[in-house]
Amino acid sequence: MQVSRVSMLMSAICLGLVLAGCQAVTPDPLLRTASKATLKERTRMTCTYTQARLQNVKPAKVERRCGCYAAKTMKALTPAEVQAFRDTSVFNASARLKALAAVDACGLKRP
Repeated sequence: MQVSRVSMLMSAICLGLVLAGCQAVTPDPLLRTASKATLKERTRMTCTYTQARLQNVKPAKVERRCGCYAAKTMKALTPAEVQAFRDTSVFNASARLKALAAVDACGLKRP
């Protein structure tokens, strides 16, 4: 029971770092030239992993909602926000607000 709570806390922190734009994350050099489709897939995969742990369910249970999240988030981002994501591997302040709106719209759990 205690391990489950720790795992959920770590997952929440992980997604929180992505959504918070924490600069402690080392930028991924592969994202610098990634297409928007690749960024969307990376966002979906990160969401799936994090939400599955956060909700204590199998990844298959959240894949569809995370696809919704990734699509809505990437569609909402401006070109400058996409470039900032490429450069830092995290969402900046304005992108973070759009990502949180997508979390809510897609029925996911906020970190």
